[in-house]
Amino acid sequence: MPRIKLKVTHTHAGAVHFAGQALEVDPATASWLIKQGIGEVEATGDAAAAPSPSPTPRLPRRRLEQPETTAAPTIAPIQE
Repeated sequence: MPRIKLKVTHTHAGAVHFAGQALEVDPATASWLIKQGIGEVEATGDAAAAPSPSPTPRLPRRRLEQPETTAAPTIAPIQE
């Protein structure tokens, strides 16, 4: 199982782990943590020679523009 060193504080399996701590997780969880930018492969022995995958860059969130408020529409009277 891969060991992942956390870059940020993270809750895993109901427990809080702080940045700098190493977790032993399954390969799928390790991949997810790396892609999210939460952790990186712990550099020990052979792992130090292997490059750690770069996390997918996150795009900045766009701020939704609020529509301009206008006066209520006028309703034409019914013609009989």
